Amino acid sequence: MAASFVSARRILLPLLLLLVRPHALSRVFTRPRPTNIAKSRTNYRHTPGWHPRHATPPLRGAKIEYLCEKCGARFPKTFGRCLRCGEWDTCREKRTEPPRRRGRAVSGVSGQVGVGWDRGVVELVGLGEAVENLRGAEERMVIGDKELDRVFGGGIVKGGITLLGGDPGIGKSTLALQLLKMIASTIATTRDRSKVVYICGEETVEQVAGRAARLIGVDPRSSPEGMARKKVPENCLLTRETEVNAICDLMASERPAFVIIDSIQTVYDGSLSHSPGSLVQVRECAAKIADTAKAYGVSAIIIGHVTKGGEVAGPRMLEHLVDTVLYLEGERLIQHRVLRAVKNRFGSTADVAILEMTESGLRGVSDPSALLTSGGEDFKSPREGTAMCVVMEGSRPLIAEIQALAEDAAYIPDKGVSVRRVALGVDYQRMSVILAVLSRRAKVKFSRMDCWVSVVGGLKLSDAPSVDLAMAVALSSSRTSRPISPSTCFCAEVGLGGELRALPQMDRRLREAARFGFSRCICAKGSPNSKSKQSRKVEGMEVISVCRIEEALRISLLPSPQAKDLKNKKSRSKGDLEEEYTGNGPDDVDLVDL
Repeated sequence: MAASFVSARRILLPLLLLLVRPHALSRVFTRPRPTNIAKSRTNYRHTPGWHPRHATPPLRGAKIEYLCEKCGARFPKTFGRCLRCGEWDTCREKRTEPPRRRGRAVSGVSGQVGVGWDRGVVELVGLGEAVENLRGAEERMVIGDKELDRVFGGGIVKGGITLLGGDPGIGKSTLALQLLKMIASTIATTRDRSKVVYICGEETVEQVAGRAARLIGVDPRSSPEGMARKKVPENCLLTRETEVNAICDLMASERPAFVIIDSIQTVYDGSLSHSPGSLVQVRECAAKIADTAKAYGVSAIIIGHVTKGGEVAGPRMLEHLVDTVLYLEGERLIQHRVLRAVKNRFGSTADVAILEMTESGLRGVSDPSALLTSGGEDFKSPREGTAMCVVMEGSRPLIAEIQALAEDAAYIPDKGVSVRRVALGVDYQRMSVILAVLSRRAKVKFSRMDCWVSVVGGLKLSDAPSVDLAMAVALSSSRTSRPISPSTCFCAEVGLGGELRALPQMDRRLREAARFGFSRCICAKGSPNSKSKQSRKVEGMEVISVCRIEEALRISLLPSPQAKDLKNKKSRSKGDLEEEYTGNGPDDVDLVDL
């Protein structure tokens, strides 16, 4: 009875309402639909008969995101603190345009219909056809300096982007100005009217002109009028403009063959609110310059500052945008520099350029081995703590002189012995490993000794394994006061067990050592051009192969003058001499008799 009453009520009440107030139901079913959810919630939430299903989704409009001014990170909402760099109050609201409508695009080669952006026809090129069209496409501008051409892979590629980094005052601007003059001279000889442009963002045009006058040897005050124009090609141009859109317009209108930007940290985009040098400015400006240069076939070199860690300042993406990354290394108080390629899409990263800083700028060194050795008459006599080795800097063998010094550590009251270890030009961790191997395997103790290891010339050696044996022999020589023959060089890697391992490219190392005047080379067993039991002559050099670090020390270390005097006078026993030279008693290696 109750159920039938409820059912009758549900049917009769709407009919009764329709008879009494027909306009009430018409407002419910004929109400206009809301345009968005926000409007529906404000206007129709309290309307009788309203339901959320009547609301329509919001229209696709501008996208709102928050951009960090410090690191450039993007977030969908603000958190007060950047989640990437940890800085507070650096996220600013940014509205982006709505995405373009997607349409149907027809391939220009296959004729197939696909989905793509409304940017025109998508063109597909076959790989084989692209390889055929590659003939003559990779044009290179020869610099004219053998060292620089080597590190660039034979010259600067047309449309290639190069990033040049280095410490402040190392000579980046000097090298860039020399490159500008060399390339302008090369272009002038080919009767090409293309221009080369130097964008000086850190200096004024007058300051750059003053450096150029010093490099070409012209004194503006005393030199005859017109002398500078004769030495500098007419197609060398300077500009102070640092706005990225103006620079891109310059490359599009003038079509220069070569552009140098010094530096990317001074270039800015006026449409961005960030200050010049920030991560966002560096990233956006570098991307625009790279796109414009590749579009018009302009070769560009971008100079970048470096951080305390030695990396180029700015986002890591900056190194991915460019084709070549070069680092100019060296010390400001030392005359030579090393130009090293970290990334090169058009050449090998194994080549380096050895340059020397002179009054007329950076010049290539024809014989780097002579520059990295002390030379003189003292070089021909046996010396303590000095060993020679052959390292590979890229694809070039170089003679490096390793000097070591071991001295008793100072005693500090209430603290005991304070040991100091210094490594200059070699890896510090590698030096610690060699000291541990000598103490454990060769019984040459350094636990209470201050140790210094340095590379003559200030060069930072990247081929760390090639220095192991020379470093071990130099440290042992300084510890035992026994000299090393000046006609011996060392080429082997030292393992933790005291074994010696062979190095690659031994043929080139031996030829370089023989050219430099060495008559004997101690290397690991199994190296090319060496016998397993006895030594033999190879190209005027005696190659001796050994297996253990102890055997290498016996062969390389000469008897000291003090040991000879003590032996002749017979004032001490053999055990006393061993204890004096090795510091550990009878268990040490017998270095005196050998």
